[in-house]
Amino acid sequence: MTEDLIFIRGERWYRVTNQSLEEIAPWPRLAAPARVVFAGETLLVMGVERLEGKRSHAAARIEKRLRQEGLVEGPAHVRIESALSVPGGVKAFFGAVALEFWQRLSHWADGQPEHCLLLPLSALLARATDKGRACVAFDGARLHLYGYGKDGPFYGSVAVLGETEDAVPAAARSIAGRHRSDLDRGVRPPVMWHPLMPVAAGAGAAAAKVFAEAGGIAATTAPPIAAGGCALPALVERAGPFAGAMRPLARLAWLAERAAPVTAVATLVAALGFGFAGSLARLQAEQETRRIEAASASISALEERIRRAADLDVPQAVETGGAFARQLAAASRFDAVALLRTIGSAAGQEIRVTRLRLETAQDGSRSFRVDGVGGNTQGLADFLNRLRRSGWEAMPLEPADAAAGAFSYRLAPAAPPSKG
Repeated sequence: MTEDLIFIRGERWYRVTNQSLEEIAPWPRLAAPARVVFAGETLLVMGVERLEGKRSHAAARIEKRLRQEGLVEGPAHVRIESALSVPGGVKAFFGAVALEFWQRLSHWADGQPEHCLLLPLSALLARATDKGRACVAFDGARLHLYGYGKDGPFYGSVAVLGETEDAVPAAARSIAGRHRSDLDRGVRPPVMWHPLMPVAAGAGAAAAKVFAEAGGIAATTAPPIAAGGCALPALVERAGPFAGAMRPLARLAWLAERAAPVTAVATLVAALGFGFAGSLARLQAEQETRRIEAASASISALEERIRRAADLDVPQAVETGGAFARQLAAASRFDAVALLRTIGSAAGQEIRVTRLRLETAQDGSRSFRVDGVGGNTQGLADFLNRLRRSGWEAMPLEPADAAAGAFSYRLAPAAPPSKG
């Protein structure tokens, strides 16, 4: 299927075809699946931070610092693109986008007739660059250097001043010299050069040459880019389909559309494979159902015997057995697949669920943690009411994200009503 590649740089939008760019009106209505890349200082802030504590807390702490230092206006959506565990904490490469723009872009993508994969430049750089490698990207206004060496991820950027032939090479010399120590620490040549916007004739080769001289490491374009061409298609393809942001089900549909034109033999093999896997899954599900039904019958029988002995002097061991039986009964009601469907229908249009995770406490009890962003107070209240009506109790937790409207809840099956 034909696919669009859209590049957003600041307030300007481009459609990329092969290695050429065509400027288009912002927020267009797309007729085909698309990958949408965005960059520019007004849209995306990138950097590397060394933080104490867990990686799961890094995004919230980075977002707080960016707001305090005025690097973003208002709440921000922060993505950790790559990280290295260090003593006592983590060293992380991140990309941060203003939450207002991120939500508008997400809603625009959700409203398209076809699937859209959203790709901040930070995600492209991290996914397209293996450990022990580095790359440079020119977005039309700045040079960005990203790499992953022995000390983990490193990043730097420098403004390209002017549009003369020597402007880009001068910036390349500056950024290579500034990060030579990073490049010397476990980065293998060559450093890949990715001009995302056209550069003056000869400027690309000159930039690669001066970068090699100042950084002490060879640099090259891969694959070769024609003079004035755009390397974005090659960079996007190298990054792969998991670099960007997309809801899981939408990503699966998007991947399925890309895989549609396969040969008949491959289709038959896949069908047979999936048929076998489906049959196996159904068999396993039926076996599990029978085990649960048998356990429930045993539990019911045991509880009935306990009720009949209520007037007797019941030994402590039998009381303990009854409590354990009731725990098993509660566990049998814990249907993860049904919960996923329930959350999807309860969220509606007002709530964006970002993560759902099964957790087990030290006492063996299980619950789900759900993280997300709510449009407003009423929308969140409706979401919780729908979950409650579906048999799930929500207990508030400290939000995993510091963004405005972010929420986190622990979900557990509601206790069955007492029999009067």
